[in-house]
Amino acid sequence: MGFSSSGQIVGATWDGGFEEVVGPILSTSVWVHVAITFSQTHGLRLYVNGSLIGSTGGIAYAASGSSNTVMLGSSRGVRSCAKSITPGTFYGYLDEFRVYSRELSATEVSALTKGYACFDGLMNGDETDIDCGGSCLTCAVVSSSGTSPWNTTGITLLSSSTRFSCTRLFVDSNDTLYGVDKLKRYVWKLSKNAENAEVVAGVYESTGSDSIKLNSPQDVYIDQYGNMYVLDTNNHRVQKFINGAKQAITIAGVTGSGGCSLKQLQYPRGFAFDPTDTFMYVADRSCDRVVRFSTNSTSGTDGVIIAGGQITDNTNKALNGPYSIRYLSSINNDLLIVNWDGHSVIRWPLGGTSGTFVAGLPGISCSSSICLSYPADVRIDADQNMYVVDELNHRVQMFRENSDVGLTVVGNGVAGNSPTQLRNPQGIAFDSAMNMYVCDTENGRVQKFLKL
Repeated sequence: MGFSSSGQIVGATWDGGFEEVVGPILSTSVWVHVAITFSQTHGLRLYVNGSLIGSTGGIAYAASGSSNTVMLGSSRGVRSCAKSITPGTFYGYLDEFRVYSRELSATEVSALTKGYACFDGLMNGDETDIDCGGSCLTCAVVSSSGTSPWNTTGITLLSSSTRFSCTRLFVDSNDTLYGVDKLKRYVWKLSKNAENAEVVAGVYESTGSDSIKLNSPQDVYIDQYGNMYVLDTNNHRVQKFINGAKQAITIAGVTGSGGCSLKQLQYPRGFAFDPTDTFMYVADRSCDRVVRFSTNSTSGTDGVIIAGGQITDNTNKALNGPYSIRYLSSINNDLLIVNWDGHSVIRWPLGGTSGTFVAGLPGISCSSSICLSYPADVRIDADQNMYVVDELNHRVQMFRENSDVGLTVVGNGVAGNSPTQLRNPQGIAFDSAMNMYVCDTENGRVQKFLKL
């Protein structure tokens, strides 16, 4: 299945020659449900939004690799069925590829799908694999245009005529906004409805490695007990400020000693905490790994490698420049890890040896709706929508659950300093009303986008 050079949807078999069904030119402003069925009686049938467009006529089913094979997920060559941009007569990208066989016998369904079973004869709304019997019904059609659920004109909360470099944000249960300034080397707090921020950690414009100073802080978190954690990147450590204290204790890494041993960190860029605030997971960028520490550990304590750390590449068994991380307690306690150098987001199960890519094309920097370019931060909401700060595309992308196609909700993909633009954003957070806050880093400001 693919697109012709004129933009028409095309379904075809691979048979040396080929049989094809050509559909309409699809709208660019809405999602369109496209389906193909395959049977010996009718051959390929093409449906668009539930309506039958046409069929090839009867085609005998053939074994895998032979003529008239319907192929799932990998290219056979020109005119093959694939979840990809295909060569030859096909143009464009298909974001999903499913074959719903409704007319074959159970034996043929099993052969076609390598073990999937025939179910109840009805394709229900929550089924995503193979069913048999019935007709091809339309799925819900949802908007895919650029209609953002937020007001895309930002409100500047904080800025400075001198250099102000916000890199990461956190909102606590009282809707108090916290942020880190890596260049001025401090952490600030902006209470709800307040006009001015206050310094809560570090010494403004002063670099150091003692218990009250920071060196290029990159992330901040407040736990349920009021303790503040700061990722002190250039000191290769995590600092814990106990309930309002000005002096911190080091709970991970060795101050001033970067490295990839279990007791060390090397330029860590992000962290996440489990729901009980028992464990902390650190994205240790220069070691291409995620390391777990107890929140009550001390300097020099060995961490536990949870992901990566063996090699650096863009496969699902490794990490490439982990930059931000989120703990997904609602999804089997998985971790969402942003690969800044790998232009991707990967979901990694605790205890697993590999992950699943959920956004971006691993190793490829690009700007289409399926692409990311140096992603810097990620959040997920209660509906499992994922939000990725796409730094070098100067935008925030929203990915609906189980979709790898992003919707731009903030920014327009062009660097700028207007209220609708961003320039190298690096951090994102939401308050209790789902208003969005973005570190518009290279513009030296924090932007608020109101939820509509």
